[in-house]
Amino acid sequence: MNSMPQQAPPSDADQAALDLARDIVSGREYLDSPECIQRAVLIRNQSRQAYDMLVNVIGRRVETRDFKVAVMASCKAMAAKPVAAAPVFESGDWRADLKRTVTGEARAVQYNVELALKHDDAMARAIARDEFRDTIMMMRAAPWVAVDGFKPRPWTDGDDLKATSWVQSMDIFANAEVVAKAVEAVAEDFKFDSLADWIRTTDWDGESRIDGWLTRYCGVEDSIYTRAVARRFLIGAVSRALRPGTKFDTMLVLEGDQGLRKSTFARVLGGDGAFFNGTLADMGSKDSREGLRGSWIVEVAELDAMTRKDSSTAKAFLATETDRFRRAYGRRDTEFQRRCVFLGTFNPDGVGYIKDQTGGRRFWPVVCRAVTAEGHLDIDGFREALPQLLAEAVILMETGEQAHLTKSEEEFAREQQDERMDRDAWHEVVANHVADPGMGEVSVHDILRNAVMKVDREITQVDQNRVARILKRIGMVRKQRRTPSGGRTWVYAWPDGATNVVSLNPTVIRA
Repeated sequence: MNSMPQQAPPSDADQAALDLARDIVSGREYLDSPECIQRAVLIRNQSRQAYDMLVNVIGRRVETRDFKVAVMASCKAMAAKPVAAAPVFESGDWRADLKRTVTGEARAVQYNVELALKHDDAMARAIARDEFRDTIMMMRAAPWVAVDGFKPRPWTDGDDLKATSWVQSMDIFANAEVVAKAVEAVAEDFKFDSLADWIRTTDWDGESRIDGWLTRYCGVEDSIYTRAVARRFLIGAVSRALRPGTKFDTMLVLEGDQGLRKSTFARVLGGDGAFFNGTLADMGSKDSREGLRGSWIVEVAELDAMTRKDSSTAKAFLATETDRFRRAYGRRDTEFQRRCVFLGTFNPDGVGYIKDQTGGRRFWPVVCRAVTAEGHLDIDGFREALPQLLAEAVILMETGEQAHLTKSEEEFAREQQDERMDRDAWHEVVANHVADPGMGEVSVHDILRNAVMKVDREITQVDQNRVARILKRIGMVRKQRRTPSGGRTWVYAWPDGATNVVSLNPTVIRA
């Protein structure tokens, strides 16, 4: 007889999760007590699966959002411990490992150069790669650089030449090409992420600010919509920064009069320029894709880069999550997961900037007004609040809150987007023509003849496409119908299914 397989006993973490869930549900443990939070943190550190089980079980009985936020904040505080520096070898120790010739001289090979650059006191920890900027950085003053006032900066071609001279002074007579390759290799061993480090500099203090920052610092009207986009945009921004390639194809658009300092505000959001790009090239070009490297907040000033491109190109550019191209002087194509978000600035001129409804959902427009006595946005107040805003956004991201709008929030957004639609000059004429409740179905040619008042010989394909776009934009649907002569033609109708065919006979032309 085959025995039934025995179920494996729960792991220690699973059992701890079940015990804590039982205590919470029974009331023996309060959800917001320090002891409860600490027990949950220990479970999460042991097993993420066990922690998820705990949240799911107690979530059937109680609201867990604040609980998850508190747990994540505690986990983050525990993780914020200084990282031990890599060992720096005493000067002279590394020389014992040099590859030498039969006569005892150090060989001019990359391995030896790397030893010197990594382990000599003069150069140890001076070279690193910033993964966000995809750039080699000089992190402390090299022997040929003045120490006073030094700040980390990108490694240059000139540094390669100076490093070559320094390496040769160590009796390793490698040429500049070998030294440059060694610098690349050393940088790969010492990586950091300037954007992630900057965003995680501050721990959240527990006070929620994220819903109101657009109203407080940009003078934006307080509403369900503006609170939603304020929250979602920052969650999307930190998600792209800390989880490269995250889907976030939406652009916050700051509208307002000239002189409000909207671009300065965008620059402050980008770390006072450290992670900001205000010169986006033509959308879709190789230059525009390359320009996104090392950028987190990308300003689309006056939406110029959008208006220079057709809507399909602009939509595709915003929706891209990974860019693929070859670096300058590179030998291979490289994929870069996007870490940037786009922030539009616009001085309304009465002309809509959203070209089509499907692409319009990618824009979250808000109207900015002066906040300070000088007639500007509150730049200084925003700069002071930004670390806490980002820290809160990180906690929300880590507890699973999404960066996209909910269905109800999308309805409010659609109202704002519709107001910014780029209306065709024929829009009103066409809309009024088909607004008659008894209109039923209508053809593009009917409208061109009877509303736009064009004669047949003047009608072009461009005209037909233009009217078709308007009909689609106002909500009519395209159908195929048989004409009185037995042929077939395309018509447009309202979705309610009206069937009264209007002037499908091509000979009927209104005088």
